[in-house]
Amino acid sequence: MMKPSISPSANVRRTSDNIMDSAIFVAIDQSKLIELATKIENERRNSPDGNAFTSWDEHGWHYKGEPEQTALYVLVLDALNFCFWPSEKGALQYDHLAIALKTMCEGGDFRFSPAALAAMTVEELRAELDPLLPCPMPAIEERCRLLNELGEGLTLFWEGSALKMIEAANSSADSLVHIISRSFPGFRDTCVSPAGTQCYFYKRAQIAVADLWAAFDHSHPCNFTDINKLTTFADYRVPQLLRDLDVMVYNAELSNVVDGSCEILAGSLMELEIRAATIICVDRLVEETKKLRGEEGEGDDGDGNDGGLSAIVMDWLLWQQGEKKELAGQMKPHHKVRTIFY
Repeated sequence: MMKPSISPSANVRRTSDNIMDSAIFVAIDQSKLIELATKIENERRNSPDGNAFTSWDEHGWHYKGEPEQTALYVLVLDALNFCFWPSEKGALQYDHLAIALKTMCEGGDFRFSPAALAAMTVEELRAELDPLLPCPMPAIEERCRLLNELGEGLTLFWEGSALKMIEAANSSADSLVHIISRSFPGFRDTCVSPAGTQCYFYKRAQIAVADLWAAFDHSHPCNFTDINKLTTFADYRVPQLLRDLDVMVYNAELSNVVDGSCEILAGSLMELEIRAATIICVDRLVEETKKLRGEEGEGDDGDGNDGGLSAIVMDWLLWQQGEKKELAGQMKPHHKVRTIFY
């Protein structure tokens, strides 16, 4: 078990608590949160199989091959999975990227070896990726740089093997987040707050670990014994949904900025409060839902490798609900930040 001072999940929660202790722009409505937890649990109880949570690859978007290739696919996906919104609304979605990368993996020679990633040029990435997407990928230069960094980091630190890196975590999801953020600076989702304190969110590093856990069906080498330590992935869709459901409440100034589609500066207090409130809301949703089930404990302290109800499982449920509502045009805008971190 990692000490709290260097544990990624502990630092994300500590950061979120500290930010929300003096929040100006965002509040959490606990009564609405409990209403949402009740709705989620009722849907679970009324579902045919007693489970409201869908699987990670329910729609067949993702590539699965040999273990090394599967791990590399996940790392590439999560290296590229950020900031689609500069494209026209709805034109580019997560599933478009996942399916495009799957197509590239199945097109003959495996495209994502560490050596190939390290040598990839912007022109090569654009030529391969853009024809598989409904519109050109924004920030293609930065995305290519992150793939170069991924390939170089695996070669330099892990003998060119994603599996060696995963196995070094000794079945600890928290440790693997630490390893990924240490090995690849582009996954190191931290910033300095306006107050001068260091803040941690680790969105893409955590989602990479969760995706690996799901891609390997919770089995070796991703049979993590502490998967429930991970937090939700603080990005766009979940806070958008929580605000739409009145669980997260923005003050007038932030509401005007977000509803007016104005950009928010990365690392600003507005952005930090949105992300911190998202972390806390999802943890509380897990806690309240477990209470309704008569289960003890919160979502961040489980020790089973099946995960059970956790922040990442809750995140997947909320994200899927948010995607449906967004595609149906039923939600207010999400906040907009130009960032590589989500």
